[in-house]
Amino acid sequence: SDFFLKADPELLPSAEKFAADSDLLAEKFGTAYHKLTHNGLDRCGLSGHGCGRGLDCSHKINERTGQYKSS
Repeated sequence: SDFFLKADPELLPSAEKFAADSDLLAEKFGTAYHKLTHNGLDRCGLSGHGCGRGLDCSHKINERTGQYKSS
């Protein structure tokens, strides 16, 4: 739960950083969510219809940072 983010001295700095910067939280959450929902998949999107660019999701990953692009 959220309580443990504040109670754990190792997690607290990250929790405070995300609390102060909602854009950073959205970026990191988007990357993690994309990894979780695409684990083992070779297509973009959970519907199986892709995202309009065929089966490749690489256009959604920032080549420089490796982070998922939310838009």
